Formats: sequence, structure tokens, C-alpha cells
Amino acid sequence: MESNLLESFFNNEYMPHGHCYLWQPHILWTNVISDLLIAAAYFSIPFALILFAKKRKDIGYQRVFTLFSLFILLCGITHVFGIITIWHGAYGWHGLLKFTTAIVSIMTAIYLYKILPAAIKMPTPQQVAGMQKELDTASQERKLLTLQVEQQKLVQFMLDTMPIGACLLDKNFELVLYNESFSGEVGFSKEELPYLELEDFLIADNVSNQTFLNAINKKMSSQQKSHFKIQSVIYLIGNNKKSFPAEVTLVKENFGNQPHFVLTLNNLSEIELVKQQLIESHEKLERAVNATEDGVWEFDISKNTMSWSDAFSKLVGINELEAQHIDTWKSHIHPDHINMVIDKIEAHLKNHEKFSVEYLGRNQQSKYGWFNITGNTIFDAHKRPMTMSGSLRYIQDSKILEQKVAEKSELLNTIYEGANNGIWVVGVERNKEFRYLAFNRTASRRIGVKVDDVIGKTLSDLSGSVIPSAVVEKFRDNYQSCVDIKNISEYTEMMPVDNKPLWFQTTLYPIVDKNNEVVKIVGSSIDITPLKQVEHQLAESKQFLENIINSSVCGISLFDFQTQKVTRINQRFTDILGYNLTNIQEIDDQLSLYHPDDLQEISKHIELVIQSQANTLFTIQYRYRHQNGKWIWCNTFNTIIKRDENNNPQIMLTTFIDITEQNDLLQRLQESNSYLERFAMVASHDLQEPLRKISAFSDALSERLKNDYELDEESEFQLSRIKDASGRMRVMISDIMGLSQINTASLHKKRFELSAAIQYATEQLQLTIEETSTQILVTQGDTVLFADRSLIAQLLQNLFANAIKFRSTP
Repeated sequence: MESNLLESFFNNEYMPHGHCYLWQPHILWTNVISDLLIAAAYFSIPFALILFAKKRKDIGYQRVFTLFSLFILLCGITHVFGIITIWHGAYGWHGLLKFTTAIVSIMTAIYLYKILPAAIKMPTPQQVAGMQKELDTASQERKLLTLQVEQQKLVQFMLDTMPIGACLLDKNFELVLYNESFSGEVGFSKEELPYLELEDFLIADNVSNQTFLNAINKKMSSQQKSHFKIQSVIYLIGNNKKSFPAEVTLVKENFGNQPHFVLTLNNLSEIELVKQQLIESHEKLERAVNATEDGVWEFDISKNTMSWSDAFSKLVGINELEAQHIDTWKSHIHPDHINMVIDKIEAHLKNHEKFSVEYLGRNQQSKYGWFNITGNTIFDAHKRPMTMSGSLRYIQDSKILEQKVAEKSELLNTIYEGANNGIWVVGVERNKEFRYLAFNRTASRRIGVKVDDVIGKTLSDLSGSVIPSAVVEKFRDNYQSCVDIKNISEYTEMMPVDNKPLWFQTTLYPIVDKNNEVVKIVGSSIDITPLKQVEHQLAESKQFLENIINSSVCGISLFDFQTQKVTRINQRFTDILGYNLTNIQEIDDQLSLYHPDDLQEISKHIELVIQSQANTLFTIQYRYRHQNGKWIWCNTFNTIIKRDENNNPQIMLTTFIDITEQNDLLQRLQESNSYLERFAMVASHDLQEPLRKISAFSDALSERLKNDYELDEESEFQLSRIKDASGRMRVMISDIMGLSQINTASLHKKRFELSAAIQYATEQLQLTIEETSTQILVTQGDTVLFADRSLIAQLLQNLFANAIKFRSTP
């Protein structure tokens, strides 16, 4: 009955499906064409899925693509089979195909729901773009903070170089920021100042100080939110408990919606002292001395007398004993400059223009330094010079600074013009127009234009005539992008120059005005064409190396000791063992891939590799389970190629070849050799008995013939030959047994001459040698060998026999 059911299930004699259509062509062919089109679509979709999965292995979920491909392919075959059943009633086969499709579809659905939670968690392109945007924002914020820190350092540097003391107070009049001049004036350390307030520096019960504080309170109560400025002379007390007068200026400003106060002070102690001295010594120069710290002088032209202040004397190094005379002043001027100074004085008196000249003169250390003398002359009604007065300033420091500025400017200009970077400045105008304000030689050389053809021109002026229009539009888009974002813009661009593609790394720095509008853009570009060429060569080298590795006859893998996973394999690895990288990484129990009988040896081998020196190779043979379940014999080499700073292994390189067929052949050869060894032992044992009989009967026959008959020489020779042949036969059988046991028996080595082994071999072949008239010539027969004599003789015998057998025919 089961046989009938099976036959009926696969019977093709059922009524074809076409009868259901009454064989009407318009219905039949509509269904046939529709099924064909659906099947064609179903057959093409799997190829697209497989191609996508192969190109995008980084996405993972390779099994999903495989199950979907198989499911859609079976659906297509089902539609094709639906066309077959129109003419052939093979419904049993059709049912099996549908059942197979149903199983695959259920497996696909189950696996799809299994991976659905992980797939849902995959980030969308928008999320990835958002994360990249956040990273860019963080990078920009970091640059801005760095710039702010540098600016703060620059502000502190500027404050510290100010000759007057300055500090910043918060709304509670506590110190927030101060310069070195301020800390030096008050005498407090940097550790003490942050904990002090303004009143800590004021002398209590001082009228000037109280007036100053009352003025502050009045301003605060009446105009708390507005700007105000208070100037006063007060008395401060420093850390040394000594008071000093100071001219202070207190300015209130709001910063960050919080009131702050800027206090500047000028210590008047020295000024007060100088004032007292000038009042006592020289009332005539009181106003001039109080107004400046420079040396003050006056020259009475009519009387040819000259006078000056003490500061003047100190500046030029004149002591009190020297006369205040114009010749005394001239004596301190450098000889190379004296004529120039006199000419300037005469020109001043003639032209009535302000007198000012810089010259070299001796300072108070009797060293030459730079001075600046300025003055003016009072003329009488007849335009005759009466009195010439002015001031003298020691400008050595400013001259040095001026020289440094000039050197720095020259250096910056040299860097600007000689830099390997293209540098330019464009002004931002309306209607997306940009005008070149600066353009160094490197930039002009790289794009093949002259500097004079670019400076002062807009992009529209340069488009087509100097720079190709396409390049100009690219420049315009980049500049406008920098204006829009109002931040540093960095990008890589390719520009054709002399029909050659050149690559540049370009950075645009926007300059923003007080209205937060970009008014200029500073551009800088680096030629990275060699870098791009190196990257291209590296990519080619990497691909070339990949091709070499994948084309190797050896399977190659890299094992990471930290993750305990194989991180890289080549194509030959997959060809030999059947696993791809995903398969091998999904196996949690890596030891299950090795044959149980080999695990102990593998463990010892790995321990030896770990403890070895760098780049030391160790080999081992073991069995590895193929993906289809069979065992593959591998001849493997292992070495550690990377270790950490503690010499712990990180990456192990494994190379291996498939020796399964070799081991099979070796095993069969060993079995064959074992069989031959047993055969030789049996054969030699069986030959011993008839040989002993031949030897015994020949000896008996020889004795009897000698006793009964008188033998001639020929008969005796033949009997001796029989005896010798049986002896040699016994030795040969013994040698055969020794040869069969050559792998198990030990060699019997001893010293003997080569001629002895040759003689033994020729005696065994004496009849053959005589029949073929062979001649054997021996040279250096007295050579002493240390070997197994019987094996050497057997070797020579085989060589002679083969030489005779395969000799050339005359």
C-alpha cells in the first residue's frame, strides 16, 4: 500500500492544470507569461542580494541575505513549476517544492525575528551624520577655547608690560586680575593678592582716601548700572606697611551682565621727591621737569650758554663738576654723528622747522647708545634766534625694539614670500564678490599666474582671462562657504595646472569685524600632490600584497591573544578548510576545531611559541576539522609577530599547508613496506631450507666423487663453483633479510676498502660479465669506507647489473 501511495504521489498522469482554463489561450498564456515574469524577477533578486552582501560585508547578517536569496529563488522555481503543471500533472513534485519553500520561508522568518532587535539598534545615516556634526562642533569649540586661552595670555602679557599698575575688581571690589606692576607697587605676592579687597590697600582715616571711597559710594548708589570714571590722588599702603601716594583711576564697566571695576595706579613717590628737589634747586625748570622724565635743556644762543636738568646730566653721563656748556654736550656725541647733528641744528635755525634728530652718544655707563633730542627756538622780531630749548630722551631700548620689529617684519615678509605654502588675502564685497588684496609668489606659481595680474582684481575680473571660469566658480563657492559659517574652513581640492592634476590642502581663516561680519579671508594652501601619489601607491601596494597573500599556496591567519579570535585569513585558508572569517569568528569553542588526539601536543606547541624569541618559527602537524566535518592534516608554522611593552604576545602568525594526501600516501607506503618486509622474511626463510640441502648434497657428492673417481680439473672447478654459488646464495638471502629489516634493524658499520665490495659484487655477476664480455675498470679502489659492507656491495651489484642490462647495443 505504501508503494502505491509513493507511486501515486509522484505520478505525472494527473489532469494538467490547463484543463482548469479549458485550454483557452487568452487565459492560459496570461497565466504562463505572468508566472514567467514573476519567476524572472524572483531569479534576479537573489543575485542582487548576494552581490550586495558580498560588497558590504561590514554590515553583517550574511545568513539573512542567504536565507532571503534561497527563499526568493524557491518562490521563483515554484512559479516555473506552476507553468509545467499546466501541461503535466506532476502535482506531487509541485507539492514537495512548495513544502521546501515553506520550510525555508519559516526559517527566514524565525531568523529575521531573532536578529530584529540588533538590526533595529543599527544607527541610521542621519544619526551617523549627527555624531560627525557633534565631533566637528566639539573640534571647533576646542579651537575657539584654545584661541581664547592664547588671547587671555596675550592680554596678561600686555598688562604685565604696562609701566603703571592695573587690576580688575569684581562687584565686591575683590581682586580678579592684576599685572606685575600692580603687585610690585603694593608688595604682595601672587598667592596673597587673590584674597585681598580694595580697602586692604587704603590707609584708614585718610582724608583723600575717604573722599575717594565716598565718591565711589555716591556713584554706585545713583548710577549703579551705568558707566562711570573716578580719578583721584590717594595714599596706599603696601605689604611693607609703608604708605605712598598714587594717582588712581577707577572705571566701572559691565562685562557679562556683571559690574567690574578697572583700577589703574601711578606711584607718585618718585615724582613727589623730584618735585621737592626741583623746587629747591631750580624753579625755572619746574614745569618742564614735572611734565616729563626726559632730560630738559636750554641754549641761550645770544650768550652761547647752555643749561640742563639733572636728568639730562644723568642721561649723557655728565658729572656735577663739568661745566654746563654746549661743548660739553657735543663731547658726548659720537664723532661720526657730530657733523650730522650740527647740520640739523643749522637747518632748523634757517628753516624755522621743529628740531628733532637721533644720534649716537655716550650714556651714563660711558657706552654709546641712541638718543633723541628735540627742541624749538624763539626768534626775535628780526627773526634772529634767541633761545633754543627742548628735551633729550634715551631711546636705546626703543631703537632695539624698532630693530627687532624691522627684523621681525622682514622675517615675516620672507616667510610670506618664501613659504612653501600658498598664502593670499581676499576682501569680501557685496553680491558674493571677492577681491584679492594679497597674493604671495608660491600661490601665483602654483596656479600659473602673475602676482600683478591678481592683486586688486575680483574673481569676476579674473574669470576666463587669467584663471579658468570653472576654477573661479570653485573658489567663489569655497569663499562664500567660509563667509556663511564664519569659521575656519578646511578642505582638500584638486586643481589642474598645465594639464596636470595637483592636489592642495586649503585652509580659509575668516576675519570678522565688530558687527560679526566677515570682511576678509586669509587663505593658505599646501601642495599635497606627493602625499596623494604616496596614498595611491600605498593603496596599490596594499592591493598587491593582498593579491600575493590570497594567491599563496599556504593558508595564513592572524590570531589576537587579547580577543582570543582569528582576525585575518587569506583565500587559501578558506580553500583548504572551507571557513571564511565570519564563520571562524562565530565559533566560540576554538578547541573543537582540532582533533582531540592532537590537543595536548598543540597546547605544548603554543606554549613554546609564546615563550620563544621574536620571529622564531615553530612547526607542528595536526588535524583540523573542515567545515564539512572531515579532518585535514596541516603542516603548520607559528611565530609571534607582535608583543606589548611587557613582552606579552599580542598577534600570532600561522601558516600551513594541506598534507592530508601526503600523509595518506605515506601511510599506504608504510603498509606496503611492512607487507614487503614480511614477504621477504618469509621468502628468505623458505629459501634457507632448499639451499641447505643443495649445499649438503653438493658437499656429499663432492666427497664421494673424490673417493670413488679421479676427477679432472674441470669437474673439480664446477663442483667448487656449485659450492661457492650456494655460499653466495646464503649471503644473498641473509642480505635480503637485512634489506627487508633496514628500517628496523641496525647497520653493521665497519671499515673496508672499496675494492673488496667491488670484488664481491663482480663475483655475484661473474657469469653475466663473461657472457656479455663486460669490463669493469676500478680506480682508487683502495679508498677506505666506513659503512655496512653488505649493503654497499648489494648497491654496487645492482648498479653493475643495471649498467649491463641497459647497455647500448653495438
